[in-house]
Amino acid sequence: MVHESLAHDDRDTVVVDGIPVTDISRTIVDLGAVMHPAPLGRALDEARRRGQVDLIAVERRLKERATQGRNGIAVVRELVDERQGRLLTSTGFENLFLEVIERHGLPRPELQWPVVDGGFTAFLDFAYPSSLLAVEADSEEYHLDLETFHRDRARQNRISLMGWTFLRYTGRHLRNEPRTVARQIAAALGIEF
Repeated sequence: MVHESLAHDDRDTVVVDGIPVTDISRTIVDLGAVMHPAPLGRALDEARRRGQVDLIAVERRLKERATQGRNGIAVVRELVDERQGRLLTSTGFENLFLEVIERHGLPRPELQWPVVDGGFTAFLDFAYPSSLLAVEADSEEYHLDLETFHRDRARQNRISLMGWTFLRYTGRHLRNEPRTVARQIAAALGIEF
């Protein structure tokens, strides 16, 4: 795909194989105007995995390019926000999750339910204690680094061995698939849906 922008700054330029091109963060921001969010999100994720760009660089470039009426800024802003967990702040996720629950007539869960096993204590995002069902919010901001990834698995395994069932959702699940989320929760609770 070839994309041309008339708004150019020398700081945006890098040389690859002798050819001047825009750097990756600038390219991602520019592509927001001409590319569907799904493949652009995959491109952003792949560039992050390869260590070619980070969300801070893309966010900085967004601020620099965010002139009124500039196409694509909102698309890239949403991609960055989702990956930084901004669409999954505890309050935002909580409100969205509770809306899904209420809209589908499901029982309200307990929030930040403590699970204690000897000296171990963990707080579940949402819990149905009588059914031993835990519902956890996942965001890249808090679950992307390797240490957190391993710690989350060890925590979940320990709680699972105590008899708890886990369902894990992202903001995308709640926004795009609320009925599926509700159906899965109902099934885990043994409620006719």
